[in-house]
Amino acid sequence: MEERLGHLGTSLRKFRNARIAQREGRATEEDEKTIAMYEHNVLHGDYSTTFVKSCRTTFMFFDGNESFRWSFLSPSALFRPGSNLPPL
Repeated sequence: MEERLGHLGTSLRKFRNARIAQREGRATEEDEKTIAMYEHNVLHGDYSTTFVKSCRTTFMFFDGNESFRWSFLSPSALFRPGSNLPPL
């Protein structure tokens, strides 16, 4: 997740791990601080949550939907200029 989403991915994983630790009763002071900061940002206009909700909503719409045939094509996340692929 961190490789594809950079800082957003790092923040999400840190928040997720802190929430799991909290649920299991082993949260540290740092975990509690991470949770408080992340939730504060969500409540005060952090647009990264819009991205996450949009992705989840899209997945929920298409997952198991058999009312139409669909596919998705996207360039590789590792596709970079200068690769050996022929031009379009």
